[in-house]
Amino acid sequence: MSGYRHIIYVIVSILLLNASNLFAKVYWLPDYLGDNTNRSNGLEDNPQNGVVDKERGCPNGWLDAAQKGDMICDLMGNYPWVGYCYSNCKCKLDKYPYTSDNCTGTMAPSGDECNDGTVHYKECIDACETVEGVTNCPYGCKTTYAAEGCSTECKECYTDNCHNRTSVGSCSYGCENYFSDCSSKCQKCYADNCRNRTDNATDLGCDSYWQDCASKCEVGKTCVPTDCSAYTLTSCPANATCATCTVGCGNTTKKYKISKCNTGYTLSGSSCVANACAGYYECGGSWQYCTGSKCPTDSTKCSKYCVDDYFPNQCSSSSYCNGVYRSGYCSGSCDEPDESCDTSTYPYTSSNCSGTLGGTTCSDSSGTHYKTCTTTSTCTSSSYPYTSSNCSGSLGGGSCKTSSGTTRYKTCTIAAVDPCDSYTNKSCSYGCKTYYSDCSSKCKTCYSDNCHNRTDNSTALGCTTYWSDCSSKCKVGKDCTPIDCSAYTLSSCPSNGTCTNCTAGCGDSTKKYKLSSCNSGYELNAAGTACVNPCSALTAKSCSVCKTYNSTCKVCTACCDTSIYKYTITYAAANDCTLSGSYCKDAKTTIKYYTECSGSSYSDVY
Repeated sequence: MSGYRHIIYVIVSILLLNASNLFAKVYWLPDYLGDNTNRSNGLEDNPQNGVVDKERGCPNGWLDAAQKGDMICDLMGNYPWVGYCYSNCKCKLDKYPYTSDNCTGTMAPSGDECNDGTVHYKECIDACETVEGVTNCPYGCKTTYAAEGCSTECKECYTDNCHNRTSVGSCSYGCENYFSDCSSKCQKCYADNCRNRTDNATDLGCDSYWQDCASKCEVGKTCVPTDCSAYTLTSCPANATCATCTVGCGNTTKKYKISKCNTGYTLSGSSCVANACAGYYECGGSWQYCTGSKCPTDSTKCSKYCVDDYFPNQCSSSSYCNGVYRSGYCSGSCDEPDESCDTSTYPYTSSNCSGTLGGTTCSDSSGTHYKTCTTTSTCTSSSYPYTSSNCSGSLGGGSCKTSSGTTRYKTCTIAAVDPCDSYTNKSCSYGCKTYYSDCSSKCKTCYSDNCHNRTDNSTALGCTTYWSDCSSKCKVGKDCTPIDCSAYTLSSCPSNGTCTNCTAGCGDSTKKYKLSSCNSGYELNAAGTACVNPCSALTAKSCSVCKTYNSTCKVCTACCDTSIYKYTITYAAANDCTLSGSYCKDAKTTIKYYTECSGSSYSDVY
């Protein structure tokens, strides 16, 4: 209103305990005193009712019943302009039944609020209704909305299956296969290093193989070696004379075989063993003959030394031989008749020699003629000192016969003692370093390794591998430093992918690849070795409510059973029932379908 006066009409209805009158009062105040209107009806200083609300005409905390039909209050009086005011207002529990005290666990209060000092809510809904969970986790859920009160909805998926995979551990030669669903963990190691080795075998074969790849040749043969297969010994055994053989082609190791055994020893397998008749002499030559006793276990051994040519006299028939006859020769004289003997060569016969006839003979019609005639008067011990009784060796040098019939000889040859008999031959794995000075067939000291047969092939860049039998010399020297291509595990670039490549160098020009990206519509598999279509492995489901939906492939892979999960929030609102039980959420619309909808909602009471 405007004007000189501000006319205020206040109609107050007061119900008195002792009278039932209705008084109408009119207050006429100037406009400038309009704000001094007392609407508190004397209750302004009452500490229970609080300060008067000038806008609404009710004490603070008291609510106008016309505006707040959601509460139940005590009636406090009638105030000008506004109607009834109330105190001690409480929210209607049938309309706002939920608080943070009775809506707990996986449930959360929601909807319209009523605050009477405690905040009341119309609804108590599943906490999972307030979150949007991830529905497609092929490797499982990493974290849920448990902190928000919903442990059944997934917040973050695992990007791979590494949490369920265990690596085989350290691989000496690298990893052959990684898990298809966990590219950072190795499923299988390489058993050798053959993939990084080149087979260097030639048409002649292989000299040595790679230590970390037994199926590939490291050093090929470049020459034809000598066949030493018959030479099976690494050293010459004791009491033996050996022949040697060297393979060649870089291998200077000598191999041995026994050619004969020393006197008094017999070949047995790969060694020379002492004869059963120790001290007997070899007597097995074609022109030797044992004049003593033969060894019972070896007829080629004789108790007396056998001269090399026991059959010096040619004889056409054994009937003319005065001794042992063999193949046209006689050990003694041969009385073979001759047409005429040269008396200047054979001057003596039994008729003109009173001594001992000797030397070669010639027989003719007149009898046997001899080259020598030794008289007994000169057959003395000083001239012919040796007999069979004082010579254990070989008697020779001419002979004579004494008057008593004893044959004496000028010389007695004793077989020389072999100094090798006093030494033991050492068996050496890498050959003999030194031999005895007086016995070249027996080893005194061995080589401790095979370095004397090895060449040091190291370069300025160093050594790749050392000789297995000579650790101080390099077998294969470094000629360059190869590039590390261990991260490039593919022999070719897979289809539908883009790759980077790597070449090790140092003679190895083979390219190796690794995937860097996949073409549109494809994705890298877990092992990082192929580009696959993620949709090809999915089976599409046709259903009215989709439980699992792949948004990339735009296909539903699992359905909600609508014979069990029937009720939605729309249904509940239309039928005055409360959703409960378990639910299945449509992955495309996020609408939840519950197993139950029971009871009826209450009506508002004013």
